[in-house]
Amino acid sequence: MTRRRLPFAAIAAGLAVFPALAAGSAEARAGAWLGECNDYATVSLVAEPWEQHTRTFYNGQVRVVMVDTDGEPACCSSWLVVIYPDREDELGGRACAMLGSGEGLGFAGVDVKAIRSTYSAATGLTLTVPVRRLREDDSGVDVSQVVLTLDLAAGRLTLRP
Repeated sequence: MTRRRLPFAAIAAGLAVFPALAAGSAEARAGAWLGECNDYATVSLVAEPWEQHTRTFYNGQVRVVMVDTDGEPACCSSWLVVIYPDREDELGGRACAMLGSGEGLGFAGVDVKAIRSTYSAATGLTLTVPVRRLREDDSGVDVSQVVLTLDLAAGRLTLRP
């Protein structure tokens, strides 16, 4: 997956909006979409309270943040933003990716506090993300899981089938 680089200072200070929508590649598997950060990955959309909707993993090198696009679209306004070391950036910048249910669609909800993590030297950091999806017949929501794997050595984030 092609990724946008962000200066660490801008992320840490929350002074800049994350990268604008880029024409990079994206992955779609198991009813989920993983792509570059877009205009939704902005500090102003971090769901409140922040303490409930952000976590760090792997000794603080990886941060996940739920953003909510203020109920638009109504079915799927919750996104998971993943910020991790950009191994291609000589200055130690960060890469940014977004997880949604499809291109241009988030989820009905993301339970950041319930994300489970494991680490294996062979595969890297695995995050199992509980998400809520609106049923196609609008009769309620279903809870499922999306699994992400981050190869920290290569700086590559992927969806697992």
